[in-house]
Amino acid sequence: MITDLNKILVEWAYRISDGKPDVSNKAKLLKLETVLYDFGWSREARAELLNTLIREDDVVKNKKTGNVYTVKNHNPETQDLVKKNASKDDIKKIDKAKEKGDEEKPKVSMSSTIDRGGDSEVKNLAFKYGFKEVKDKDGNTIFKPAPGNAGSLLNEIVSGEVAQMLEENPNLSDEELIDILEDRFGKTELFKSKGKNGNSGSKLAGGLTKKDIDVPKGRNVGLYSKLFLAVKSGRRKHNKALDKAEKRGFKNPKMENYYGHSSSFDAMVNDIKDKQVIGPNGEEISQEEAEELIRSGGGGDNPSDTATLVFDGSSNKVIMLFHSDKDSTDAIVAQSSANAEAVANEKNVDRLVKDGKITEEQAEAVKGKNRELVDTLDDIEKELKQVVTGPGKWFQKNVEPKDAINSIKNDKNTDGSEDKNKTSTKWKSVVNQRGELNSKLRKYLPDGVDHRTVTDEQALDAFLKFMADEDKGVDAKGNPIEPTDDQVTLMERLNSRFVEKGAPDIFTQLEDIRNRTLQAQRDFTKDNDEIKIDVDGKEVGLGTFLEGGTVWKQFHLEAANSDSKVGVHKYPGMFETNHAGLAVDGETLVGCMGGDVKNQNDFVTHLEVGDIEEQKGVSGTQKGLTTGGKRLVYAITAGGEKIEIGQKTMRTKRGKTGKLATDYKWSKDMKDCFSKKGKK
Repeated sequence: MITDLNKILVEWAYRISDGKPDVSNKAKLLKLETVLYDFGWSREARAELLNTLIREDDVVKNKKTGNVYTVKNHNPETQDLVKKNASKDDIKKIDKAKEKGDEEKPKVSMSSTIDRGGDSEVKNLAFKYGFKEVKDKDGNTIFKPAPGNAGSLLNEIVSGEVAQMLEENPNLSDEELIDILEDRFGKTELFKSKGKNGNSGSKLAGGLTKKDIDVPKGRNVGLYSKLFLAVKSGRRKHNKALDKAEKRGFKNPKMENYYGHSSSFDAMVNDIKDKQVIGPNGEEISQEEAEELIRSGGGGDNPSDTATLVFDGSSNKVIMLFHSDKDSTDAIVAQSSANAEAVANEKNVDRLVKDGKITEEQAEAVKGKNRELVDTLDDIEKELKQVVTGPGKWFQKNVEPKDAINSIKNDKNTDGSEDKNKTSTKWKSVVNQRGELNSKLRKYLPDGVDHRTVTDEQALDAFLKFMADEDKGVDAKGNPIEPTDDQVTLMERLNSRFVEKGAPDIFTQLEDIRNRTLQAQRDFTKDNDEIKIDVDGKEVGLGTFLEGGTVWKQFHLEAANSDSKVGVHKYPGMFETNHAGLAVDGETLVGCMGGDVKNQNDFVTHLEVGDIEEQKGVSGTQKGLTTGGKRLVYAITAGGEKIEIGQKTMRTKRGKTGKLATDYKWSKDMKDCFSKKGKK
């Protein structure tokens, strides 16, 4: 640990653009914190110094709501100044508007950035850039968000910040927390961004209705409702941390919350160095295992999105907690693919051989069927690519460019009538507002044509050649180049207008492919159910056993196993799913599955696997045609009551012509039970 102040000041000045250290400047203090981190200062030491340097807070009143709280820097645009450089005694005397006498009012540290240690740096980048990958002029990645979307990014980071705010002042109301969050981060890209990769909008988030939330007049509905959900999640994280700390006898506990980014893993591993890491039950965890648990975040044995460390103020102990963050119980629990599940099946078959449940010959037969399923699905996907390329090839040969462009830009059918499917809105996926051709299409331009000044005819020609190309190559990272959702939609809609003139009838072809995909998976389970295995004295079909293993894993049901030896589930209370403040842990899962299902074998022996049902289109070009599939899974209690656990849905996420992906969602039965037995 370097404590030489001259060295610290020199390094601090070097890292600041103007070279002038300033303790009143939060951005500069953030740089100081990184210097101290690099010089080996502990979390506690960094916090102590920074708290000493930071001046007293200003007391402000929010102009919109009238709520009173403290900030480090008064913002005159959104706040009225009540008291500058307020003392703790001042805090007790404010906000007469609420007529609560001298009751202590909301107080929490305020800054336009996160100015603690931990993984503050990557969180500040997330606020700055929002849900998008950002690179410098040399192509180096500055920021890339963890997997998810704009809403999950906001929820995961902001819920952790809410937990920290409540540590400073547990008396803050939900409304006050939202006000503070908007004051602090309202001008950041993460908060103000709109559209697919944004958080502002006109719709309520997370399945909320007007009965659930009263959005104040003048506030952005989308952002306010997302902050509402994040506040609920953060309050649960705060309450759980305090509860676990109290049960372990912690004195003056302090918490730090972490985002699920690789940089967050690094910060978390650093923060537990030289600490005695324990689970919520008090069981000690080695540094090696703790690091393994942290870095496995987001995986099968640790399906978490975020984490919390709770530090004991009077010892070297620290509790590790992990959370899977969802905005509601309606959210997708897990996502997978047929290929990924086939790989898992192979592992489960090997385990059955090892346990003496099936013979080597039976295992080889099952693995053969498994590989056959994978090959069949791969062949079907190849057909899918051919279906997608067909329209591009046909248009190049049979349609005048001016006719296609007129149809696109004017939303006209071939008979001149208006088409309500707005292909015109998708043309931007070919040529942007600056008139530049999409980067994926540029290699299809003739030599000498500048992608920045293409004509409509040149852009269309490049687009059709791109869509017709069965081997589009790979990007810089080695990933297959594929059309965007908007590009696929543009091709689909344009093609549908020319079917009567001979354009390929892709939707009939797609239905055939979907049906064969679903049937291949039906046959796999049915055929393997002819092999019976003994599971704790009960006969179970092998197909059902394999499907049960998949369902058990995807719904994170291992949390129900109090004797688990796997990942975070090894330590009772370490992991839970946080649905906007409604927490589901192992105890909740056991209760909602009738009390009889406490491990994977229990689950499999109680399991009924429903058939795969075709999902039909309800409107447009796919009305009445198969678009995907749904399979129901059930747990049956000893009393004979049938409890629907959830559903596995197979649907496309990349337009009508995309390959099927698999989603897992809770059933109504389980959601209703969670609302009664879940923790808050």
